[in-house]
Amino acid sequence: MNQKKFYNNEANLFAIHKEKYGIVDTIGIKFIDSIMWELKNKIILDYWCGNGKNTIRLAEKWAEFVLGTDISNILLKEALHNIWDYENISFLHIDPKNQLFHKILQHNVFDYILSYYVLCTIKDKDLLNNIGKSIFSSLKPDGSFITLLPNRDNFNGKTCFWFSYIEKLNMKEWDEVITYLRTSDFPLPNIDNDDKNHLKIIDYYWPQETYINILKDIWFKQVEIIELFAEEKSYNWIIDEVNFSPIYVIQAVK
Repeated sequence: MNQKKFYNNEANLFAIHKEKYGIVDTIGIKFIDSIMWELKNKIILDYWCGNGKNTIRLAEKWAEFVLGTDISNILLKEALHNIWDYENISFLHIDPKNQLFHKILQHNVFDYILSYYVLCTIKDKDLLNNIGKSIFSSLKPDGSFITLLPNRDNFNGKTCFWFSYIEKLNMKEWDEVITYLRTSDFPLPNIDNDDKNHLKIIDYYWPQETYINILKDIWFKQVEIIELFAEEKSYNWIIDEVNFSPIYVIQAVK
């Protein structure tokens, strides 16, 4: 099954995870909140925006204009349903393998480009490079690319409330890695037993160093990695996410 078909088929389960169990927002979105003042009156691209909840949040609070893009028609339909009263937001259906998408991203358009758990879904390193180049070219000078990614190096084989990383030893570039996203109250698995109670996601492992090298080779002048942790007592279901970082941020400045 190709990536686009899988993403569309699983869109409803993604929605269940995000609405009922997506407590990752208490970590990732808290980081975005900490830099929100930088986004005021800026033009922003939300790259692979899903159902548009974060896109809309940016538009209603801070940004001058936000463009949300995604490959899932299902999720974009939901996003479009929610923006009837916003004039500073738009959504665009894209496919990163389609050259037209790269042409749509005109040079020096955006002040910020945000993406949430996107680059980890890309298996092809050439495609990863092409996406990075499109992101670079579409940013204004001194514009920033900010992406949240699963921290496989730090959280391999560990579990937090909302997802579980199935342990994989001796990981190499573009190895398949398995994550279970919580979609029910059943316990999350710690081994890959094809659990039917939760949403099984296949991602691809890229070391932090690979992302850094790609971005620096594209001529981003500053690339920073920030590992994120849950705050103790931030919610009632903490497992490993206080002592080990489940996600991290890359911030790259053009």
